[in-house]
Amino acid sequence: MIESTMGNDNTRWVKRLDGLISQRLKKSEQEAIRRFVKDYLHIVPSGDIADKSVDDVFSQLLSAWQFIQRFETIDEQRPKIAIINPDSEQSPWQSSHTIVMLLQADMPFLVDSVRMHLASRQLTIHAVQNLVYQAQRSRAGNLKQQVACAYEQGLPIDMQGYQPEAFMYFEVDRIAGDEPLKVLLEELHSVLCDVRVVVDDFKDMGREISAVIRDLENNPPPIPQEEVSEAIAYLNWLNKNNFTFLGYKNYRISKKSGRAFIHHESHGELGLFKHHEELIKDKYIDSLLPDVRDHVM
Repeated sequence: MIESTMGNDNTRWVKRLDGLISQRLKKSEQEAIRRFVKDYLHIVPSGDIADKSVDDVFSQLLSAWQFIQRFETIDEQRPKIAIINPDSEQSPWQSSHTIVMLLQADMPFLVDSVRMHLASRQLTIHAVQNLVYQAQRSRAGNLKQQVACAYEQGLPIDMQGYQPEAFMYFEVDRIAGDEPLKVLLEELHSVLCDVRVVVDDFKDMGREISAVIRDLENNPPPIPQEEVSEAIAYLNWLNKNNFTFLGYKNYRISKKSGRAFIHHESHGELGLFKHHEELIKDKYIDSLLPDVRDHVM
């Protein structure tokens, strides 16, 4: 039996699902999926499943469990994503919504980044569920064991031989047609790739800001000292976890045909600048807005 200390509504779900686990799954599978169901129902708002049949909830959780069984791209630092339209003919459960399931090594900004992208597509989000757990996997990415995360100061405690993973589940407005689903799949891969490179480079970006601060202190530009001090104070404030740096790039001012322009140096890119060449553009200074031009010069 599944033991649970959750609220009354989800406790009832645990009891109902426990019966289906006993009836429909092999005995060798039951203990692991019972732990998964218990952990999962702790993070599911009762309203997300209140109007669903027990068969649909069982099939949803079983599909989630099956989805995390293999994560062959974890070492390649790529997420696993599936987008489906459940119906009685092709899926084990029914839903009027499109289901988005994502699996990624746990890191900050995952859920909010996916949520913002879905919202930018004008898709109404009907359910958001996010389960973070510790996983032990084979070299091929097969799940050997999944256990709940223990936390210290808001961060998962490292477990030797395990890695923290995040399973995300979204229900959004129904998306019809294979091509729109394919486009959304590619977009979400790009979003999570951006999240990873920002998180991976976050400390390096902070170190670059510290280097800029030292340069301002030791080699101030020929502007009033009050402005230099204000810039130093502002950068110090940003660098004390008051700002999320998304990218870092070096630029220098050069001249071409007698016109001054801002030229990017093709090395040292961090964060989003690594993957988005469209963000890196040379610009003539006289084409900038007046206040920006005055600041640059």
